[in-house]
Amino acid sequence: MAAHRLDVTDVTCPLTCVRTKLALERLAPGEELAVRCRAGEALENVPRSAAEAGHDVAVEGTLVRIIRR
Repeated sequence: MAAHRLDVTDVTCPLTCVRTKLALERLAPGEELAVRCRAGEALENVPRSAAEAGHDVAVEGTLVRIIRR
């Protein structure tokens, strides 16, 4: 199954986390969301907030891969 994609490089925190959370809510458990972030605050906050919500998270450069739980 292909990953769903979200690009939040054009917004700043807290909108990066809000958009990521809303996108994750539209996915079924087990589906993947690939989020493209800018380096810095967004790249720190997006993976942290997703992990705190109980999702599986992996960071590859500026791409955050989140498996919805």
